[in-house]
Amino acid sequence: MITPRNLSESAKTQIVTYQVADLAAAADLADIPIFRCAKDITIVEIGIIPEANSAGIDASNTSIWLVEVGSTAIATKTYDATTTFPTKGVYNSLGAITSADRLEGDVLTLSVTNGGTTADTPVATLQIEFILNENT
Repeated sequence: MITPRNLSESAKTQIVTYQVADLAAAADLADIPIFRCAKDITIVEIGIIPEANSAGIDASNTSIWLVEVGSTAIATKTYDATTTFPTKGVYNSLGAITSADRLEGDVLTLSVTNGGTTADTPVATLQIEFILNENT
């Protein structure tokens, strides 16, 4: 029988994607369910790939991206004048993963907060990379 225990390391890695809507200035997403863990997993990386360029993100107009389970943050990144939003077609990690080990049935949610009056983010692909746990 094929199980994670007898798969090669590269075969254990899975990727799931979620299409994030274009968000106009001051528009937000709050706790949108994006992925349910069908088995126990370890999240390796979460990032975004924009389908166009953003506009209006600067020191006063930020875009905060947060992936969490319940109230537990998994990955978060604030785009501003210092941390620029990625250009069209360029992958950008949402940063260090915390609480990477997730249980079967956990639901990951996405929140995007475009603060200020000009932060405008394009359609983007959110990518979650994970590994099936050995006990799965």
